[in-house]
Amino acid sequence: MKSRTRARTANDGIPAASQDHWERVNALIAAGVIQSATEVLPGAILVNGESIFSNSTIPAIPLWYVDTWFTCKDCAKREKWTARQQQWWYEVAGGEIETTAIRCKACRRRKRSEDAASTERTRQHRRSRAEKQAIALAEKLAAQGSDGFAVLDKPVTELPLRKRTWSALEERGFKTIGDLVAHDSGIVIRGLYQSDLKLIRTLLEKLGLTFIGAPVPRL
Repeated sequence: MKSRTRARTANDGIPAASQDHWERVNALIAAGVIQSATEVLPGAILVNGESIFSNSTIPAIPLWYVDTWFTCKDCAKREKWTARQQQWWYEVAGGEIETTAIRCKACRRRKRSEDAASTERTRQHRRSRAEKQAIALAEKLAAQGSDGFAVLDKPVTELPLRKRTWSALEERGFKTIGDLVAHDSGIVIRGLYQSDLKLIRTLLEKLGLTFIGAPVPRL
């Protein structure tokens, strides 16, 4: 996978005033990038190359943004993508210079709403499944007698892990094995590598446990 690289052009910076704009234009002329100010299209906004991201090793960076028209991929409506919107997308939101507008404003709003609803449904499903697994584990531990839940109260330092891993876990609030069991495996634990998580999962499985994603109730 190609890394995101910061690309540069000769006209760095978005002018804050007309004077700055023409100073930029003159700098482009002096650098030989353009021959005269008449090449700068009316209403154009100069590109700040320092703020542009690209996946290409040799990105094609425009000198300025101008209003363009596109057809929405969802409703086929024609809509203008203004120079100011392009500036925000590429230089503030961090969109890669190879990307472009594909949906009209109304369809973008609808897509965001649909995506948010889908994410919430997935979250609720995961939460419900985790709670059922937690109850099942609680019943299993309760069947082992009064000491069945003791394993959950053991400190994470009782697991044969590296000191670095112990420290990372404790810094993130994982004090006991029960804290690990309650962790949602879909959420990254900062400071740990995939190999660390794989080892922890293996150690939990040896104890008859696993990452569930919900606290285990004490029955």
